[in-house]
Amino acid sequence: MDLQKALNIERLTHWTNEAGESLCFSVGDDEAEIKRQVNAGISRLYRLDDGDAWLVTRLERFGKRVELACLCFEGRNMAKWAKIIKIEAKKAGVDVIRFHVKNDAVARLVRFTGAKKRETVYEVVI
Repeated sequence: MDLQKALNIERLTHWTNEAGESLCFSVGDDEAEIKRQVNAGISRLYRLDDGDAWLVTRLERFGKRVELACLCFEGRNMAKWAKIIKIEAKKAGVDVIRFHVKNDAVARLVRFTGAKKRETVYEVVI
């Protein structure tokens, strides 16, 4: 069975206007860079369940450790999708999933996966 088809997960190889609109809160001011990474194949864009949720990921390696960075994650049924992401990442040999979140609601949702807060980042614009 094709799991992506069964779960209605569609990988898009290029940024779309629909992605920009659907991920507007989690992308924030970083849309141009995230769009560049998706279009270059550095990051992956997923449309989940016909657009009920959207996800942008990037695989990163630190020595032998493999991390799945979830750069943007927005939509409906996110707790369900966060659990599925965890299951599939484990099957793929990922050691750590890192959710980058910009609002407290998403932070609460990813805690369903057992996620723990690792750091807080502050930005100073010069």
